[in-house]
Amino acid sequence: MNIVEGLRKVLQEILVPELRVIQDTLKEHSVILKEHSERFEQVDKRFEMLIAEMKETREETNKRFEVVFKELSLVREDLRQINTKLDLSQRLSKLEGVQEEMRREFMERLFGKSMVASG
Repeated sequence: MNIVEGLRKVLQEILVPELRVIQDTLKEHSVILKEHSERFEQVDKRFEMLIAEMKETREETNKRFEVVFKELSLVREDLRQINTKLDLSQRLSKLEGVQEEMRREFMERLFGKSMVASG
């Protein structure tokens, strides 16, 4: 055997087992990384589903709020109309009171206080 072949044989005897251990370790890590990658993909899919569900829920909530706000707007308009009618009713009551007072004063002037009070 020459020196080169002897050196090669010694290096192979030393390095080959170490290289095999490294290769086995790399295979194990590759398997672990693949498993983790698959788990991350599952988690990503779950997050995407949750995000889609949240978006749907937000859209439904927005639609519900739009309906509620529209109804509130209609109620506000109805209340405004009621307040206007109540105000008119109060004004009419005051006007009727003034009209009654004027009629009484007219009758008193026309017939005198004593006749209107008895009559």
